[in-house]
Amino acid sequence: MRFSGEIVAGMNGFLAVSHFEARFTGTPAHAGAHPNRGANAVQAMATAVGNLYGIARHGDGTTRVNAGEVAGGTASNIIPEDAFIHGEVRGETTELMEYTRERAEQVVESAAAMHDCEVALERGGEAPSATSDEAVVEHVAAVAGDHEGVDSVVKWGEIGASEDATYLMRRVQEHGGDAAFVGIGTDHPGGHHTATFDVDERSLSLGVDVLTGTVRRLAEQYRGRTD
Repeated sequence: MRFSGEIVAGMNGFLAVSHFEARFTGTPAHAGAHPNRGANAVQAMATAVGNLYGIARHGDGTTRVNAGEVAGGTASNIIPEDAFIHGEVRGETTELMEYTRERAEQVVESAAAMHDCEVALERGGEAPSATSDEAVVEHVAAVAGDHEGVDSVVKWGEIGASEDATYLMRRVQEHGGDAAFVGIGTDHPGGHHTATFDVDERSLSLGVDVLTGTVRRLAEQYRGRTD
């Protein structure tokens, strides 16, 4: 957990991510009188959830899978005809994410078939992996080190999560430029994705100062260049 007054000049360890939605369709029936006439969409969904977490991890790096939101059914006495999963897969590289996504889609389709249901799979938002460039990181570290409000400068850090800013980083790098993701530390009580998440708002102005100073430093270095 980063604290207020700390600047991480270059973040790495981005996990490529892909979100998905799986909607299962079965056949409703009376759960007491005719359970054999139904095709249970919730059962298909539950099978898929269990098997998603059973996907083999990859030897080349970190992979993740999560079924973050699931629901289905209409009443306790009806074989449910509808159910869904909102989930995501991640990978240390874009290739590892794609491996996990392919396996996840296979798992979902197989679970539907096992329980005589149909499933509609839709991919959602995605973000690739990325790596910060040393050339930019050096400038960020220098600017942060000269700022009186910065207590600690960490040259490299690992984010261990996903960021759609990686699209921008890779776009710049693909066109011959350098890019970096800067971490601005802040005190907060409950951690990310919790009901008590908050930030020390004094960190916002510090972040603006460091980023602005870095842009000015880079502009000065490249002033007059035509390559």
